[in-house]
Amino acid sequence: MTAVGEGDIYDSGAAVPRDQARLAVDEIEVKLRRVLHDVLHSHLGEDYWKSALPGDLQTKIKERVSERNRSKIVIRIEDPLIRLQYADIMDLYKILDKNWDLFKDRFGSREALKSHFLALKNYRNPLGHIRDLDVVEQKQGEAAIIWFRRALDAPVDSNSVPDAGQEETTA
Repeated sequence: MTAVGEGDIYDSGAAVPRDQARLAVDEIEVKLRRVLHDVLHSHLGEDYWKSALPGDLQTKIKERVSERNRSKIVIRIEDPLIRLQYADIMDLYKILDKNWDLFKDRFGSREALKSHFLALKNYRNPLGHIRDLDVVEQKQGEAAIIWFRRALDAPVDSNSVPDAGQEETTA
């Protein structure tokens, strides 16, 4: 899913309209879940859920799935990628943190990762609930979008974060 691409309004430094901001946040959440799933699956196997997620988070997600599906016949979801859709943004951070050795090359430092997650969360919540955004939190959120795009666009087998000035080369 690509809401906006390279050279978009985030790269220009211009004010980002709410609808584009919300699409960009959604794009990052989808990419985060996909990268989490792909890396955990490739390193820990298809049954990574119990070993890769903290126990309290497994319980919380299981409760959310059950609550969401009370009126449906399906009450259990086996696919871990679909289960990840029931995780909050900071839940995704907890999963990355628990499995840090698998993700450290992609995200650089734990401190930077946590800082960008908090900025994304503080940007996401007012957008999702139609509340006013503090200008500093808005700019930090916009910076987090750019940072996550760089980190998440790296292929799963090459977990490095591109430098700000690094350009792709083709042979």
